[in-house]
Amino acid sequence: MQSVPDSQNAGSISHAQCPSGLRRRLIAAAAAVTFSGLAVFGPAFAAAEAPLIGVVQLVDHEALNDSVRGITDGLKARGLAGSLDLQNAHGDQSTLKTIGDRFVHKDAKLIFAVATPAVQAMARATKTIPIVGAAVTSYTAAKVIASNEHPGGNVTGVSNIGPVAAQLDLFMKLVPNAKRVGTIYNAGEINSVVQIELLRAAAEQRGIELEEATVTNLTDLQSAVVSMSKKVDGFV
Repeated sequence: MQSVPDSQNAGSISHAQCPSGLRRRLIAAAAAVTFSGLAVFGPAFAAAEAPLIGVVQLVDHEALNDSVRGITDGLKARGLAGSLDLQNAHGDQSTLKTIGDRFVHKDAKLIFAVATPAVQAMARATKTIPIVGAAVTSYTAAKVIASNEHPGGNVTGVSNIGPVAAQLDLFMKLVPNAKRVGTIYNAGEINSVVQIELLRAAAEQRGIELEEATVTNLTDLQSAVVSMSKKVDGFV
């Protein structure tokens, strides 16, 4: 399986830049590569039982819902909608494990996993059923592939990592006299850590002082914004 490189290298469109309709079409297009393999077995499945295709998302969220709609649109276009087993973990890790076990027990032929924890849980559940991920920043950081160039294993997918350096450049155009830029992130969430590492590197290259704050919940977020707003010229 070939994994799609991070969008810093592949020129992907970030969630913030991409309209929801286009996001759904991108996911459907990415899914087409996998679906094309299933299409080879179409007549046999039509005569017997359609292959079970599991779809699991971490939680109900606009961005993740867009990805799921793109997947289901791709299934419908290929006559496989009837084989869909759609599951939502509602943010619970133990539920993710149960869903992974369910897909394995029901002998799913393919699993779509939306969001990093969902991909990680499915990768722990099976080493043989193909897994296609979406809404994942870095598959290597999530430790579900060996590398983008040689992923190995049974996991592939698309990355939604944002063009961090370009975003910082845009900020500097909008606030050309800025000397100190603030950023707030969740240190316990791997996608946030990947993004902040890229932002640090971009800020250092441009001689910009980066003021950082970490949060774990919405209450922390509000207080961090209030505190940091007195120290910085703007936020990225």
